[in-house]
Amino acid sequence: CGICEVCQQSDCGKCTACRDMTKFGGTGRAKQACKERRCPNMAIKTAEEDDVEEESEIEKEDQESKNLVAVAKHKSARNTKTEVVWPDLPTHEENKKKYYTKARINDFEITKGDYVSISPADP
Repeated sequence: CGICEVCQQSDCGKCTACRDMTKFGGTGRAKQACKERRCPNMAIKTAEEDDVEEESEIEKEDQESKNLVAVAKHKSARNTKTEVVWPDLPTHEENKKKYYTKARINDFEITKGDYVSISPADP
């Protein structure tokens, strides 16, 4: 506020905020006011502003969550079914894994030694 007695005091030079100031030999990176000069009137004002901001953020989050639900429903409608068939018996079994020489995905046949590139439909 700059009007009250606390705001008009000089910097103490002893607190961590003052020791960081360039006029007391610090780096000046923190850019904080002296701990003894922190105005109680400004603290109340910023607390009230924060409450208003929090209420608006909560409303935004509620709106975003409603939008996300709508997007999720739309996204599930675009998923396509893929039919995978293993035409032969497994050639090798190790632990719980089974190895086949070929597979058929929809109407496309993949055999041992083929190069396959797999990517998501919606990256």
